[in-house]
Amino acid sequence: MPDSMMSFLNSGSFPPPPEEYVPGDILAFRGFTSGARPEEPGAGSLSVENSYLVARAMFIDSDLYNDARFDNAETWLLGDTFELMFQIRGHEDYYEFHSTPEGFRLQLHIPDYRTFRGIPHREKICEAGLEVRNRIRRSENLWESELRIPFSGIGLTEDELNGSRFVLVRQNHTHGKPAPEITATRVFPQTAHTPYLWHRLRCDQSGSR
Repeated sequence: MPDSMMSFLNSGSFPPPPEEYVPGDILAFRGFTSGARPEEPGAGSLSVENSYLVARAMFIDSDLYNDARFDNAETWLLGDTFELMFQIRGHEDYYEFHSTPEGFRLQLHIPDYRTFRGIPHREKICEAGLEVRNRIRRSENLWESELRIPFSGIGLTEDELNGSRFVLVRQNHTHGKPAPEITATRVFPQTAHTPYLWHRLRCDQSGSR
């Protein structure tokens, strides 16, 4: 997958964000409310592998950092993050997972998108077994990141894959800029916390193509 993502980035490809998504397809990151091509591009995918959800991404990043120094900090405020939001079919609740370039993790379980802002951060923290892997090539301004979540950690079954929803999000902070460039694989009126607008998985029984 890294080779195909690199080819995708190098090609300058910028396909429209699909509503239906087949696991493994490569997605472009775009301005999360504008849909615009970002200053620093990214590509991502979601796969299903041996009862794990596996989100992968590759980003161009000229100022790669995050000031988080422990798991479950408010990572999105502190620097660069790669994020997966996932909602099991038929559920109101959903999950949010982050990795920083340094490998610190954030795991949140959010009961309802309508009220999520009113719930204290500490009350949303969960333990779903998130594993993160990162590879940084600073000479190329390149960050590769992988999030792995076991089905058992979020109570997901293979039968529930088809029709479940997700989106990938990136917070791209740069020193000296007042706000990060926020991109996602879907486009939203205001906030990415709108699960009904996320990609909808289209899977066969095994979760593969």
